[in-house]
Amino acid sequence: MLFRTIFSLNNEVLIESGFVQDTIYVNSITLFDIVPECLLIFVILWILTNFYNDTVQPSFQYFRIRAIFIGIFIVVLINGENIYTMWPNSFCNTKIAFNFNWITSFYVYYSKAVVLLLIILLLLISEYKVTCTKKLSCINEFPLILGFSVLFIFFLSSCYDFFAVYLSLEGLGLTLYVLASMFNSSYCCLEASLKYFCLGGASSGISLFGVSWLYALVGSLDFLSVQLFISFSNEFCSLFELQVILICVLFNIFFKLSCFPVHIWVADVYEGVWSPITAYFAIVVKVSILLFFFRVFFNTLSGETCCLRPIISYIASGSIFIGSFGAYAQTKIKRFIAYTSINQVGLILTGILSCDIPGFISSLGYLLLYASMNLGFFTIVLNMRHLRNFRSIIYINEMRALCYYDFEISVHAIIIFFCMSGLPPIAGFIGKFNLYVAIAHIHQDFYLFVVLFINIISSYYYLNLLRFIFFSNSLDHNTEMSSDIDGYFLFNGDYRLYLLLRCLSVFLICYSLLYSWIWPFLHYYSINGMYLLSNTY
Repeated sequence: MLFRTIFSLNNEVLIESGFVQDTIYVNSITLFDIVPECLLIFVILWILTNFYNDTVQPSFQYFRIRAIFIGIFIVVLINGENIYTMWPNSFCNTKIAFNFNWITSFYVYYSKAVVLLLIILLLLISEYKVTCTKKLSCINEFPLILGFSVLFIFFLSSCYDFFAVYLSLEGLGLTLYVLASMFNSSYCCLEASLKYFCLGGASSGISLFGVSWLYALVGSLDFLSVQLFISFSNEFCSLFELQVILICVLFNIFFKLSCFPVHIWVADVYEGVWSPITAYFAIVVKVSILLFFFRVFFNTLSGETCCLRPIISYIASGSIFIGSFGAYAQTKIKRFIAYTSINQVGLILTGILSCDIPGFISSLGYLLLYASMNLGFFTIVLNMRHLRNFRSIIYINEMRALCYYDFEISVHAIIIFFCMSGLPPIAGFIGKFNLYVAIAHIHQDFYLFVVLFINIISSYYYLNLLRFIFFSNSLDHNTEMSSDIDGYFLFNGDYRLYLLLRCLSVFLICYSLLYSWIWPFLHYYSINGMYLLSNTY
């Protein structure tokens, strides 16, 4: 049996698995445990009543937004440290409250801290783009919608019930639909936001259908009851029926991750929406949903037989294939980012196929690299300006001969592209190597060969970017993609952005040396997120 559950008289649940014993305290959450959510709700109410002031300069308005998120980030870190201090000898003592709808643990708190840190850094790299734009009609509404979006991400991180998950994803989706249409009134942006809204509504309907079907089958929607049912699923239903239900339940998650086969929207939406919002979709939203999906997969859906392994294998391999070959034909840089993100999400999902701790650690490690690589990439893209008309970079070949005009930025860009391609000896190689080892542990030799072959092919367009930046003498004025260029693009960021890029580049280069220090934290973090895993480790 996967685990043993004992309900005691003092509202405690003892979970025993093959490698860790955990105590879940039921109905024991206090106000201290939900301080970040309460603080964020208070901030949203304050924004609704006092934030709208047309006389305030956009730069000061933007500074207040960043200061608010820094304060919430400090509160989350303090709460997470208090949990670790109270239970120093336990991997994952967990609190569950509100009739098995809310969970608090070390994993949940530091997932929220990671999301807040990414938002703070994203606000930093987008500062010039937001405050210096002429499209400031939505600058007052932006912090309000962003606050609601982060609040629903917090709710999603703490959910312990599939209907609460559906409501959190639906609320997050509504804020993303609004953000997709903000700051830009072009036809392309309206088309992208409308497409995202229609397809997102359809995916939410499929997920709601799956949740209702799951309730009819199990009789409850909390994660613990569903996990118990999966453990004995052979006695109640067929494996195919259970897989269909779980696909429907997780459909909205796969949609927001832009996984295969629900990836068709991502290139058009990334191209149409405003660039800082594209960065928010690609970094913050995907990282937060992946962290939540890891917890759901290992806590609830893995089970003894890991019934989702064939489905995840199909989704991951399809995402790698579509992302690799789709990016090959792209000429616009945001469409290129969209397909590379599909490829990288497929690689992240590859690690969890092993359903054990090494696979989880490899996925968490590559998720860390995914956030770092995309953060550095968007730092460059959002702050590249044309010398004459100050427009942003649109096409890939507009990065031609960048090394002749800003050598440091070109070096940072090449480090990021090398890391994405997985060439040794920098971080991308270590991250992908750990993923391949996780696949080899479960003896999926054919799948490993296919993934390796596709990733070797995908290295071509990353090396092509190297050719654009370092081995082109000048811009090609005769090509259609750069027919309106009468100058060059330069990075106009301040010292903070240069410092951020230097830190990210050093981290990506020295990742193999720092891995011995990073691995213990990832190990602790992974065990805390998967305390109900089978004894395969």
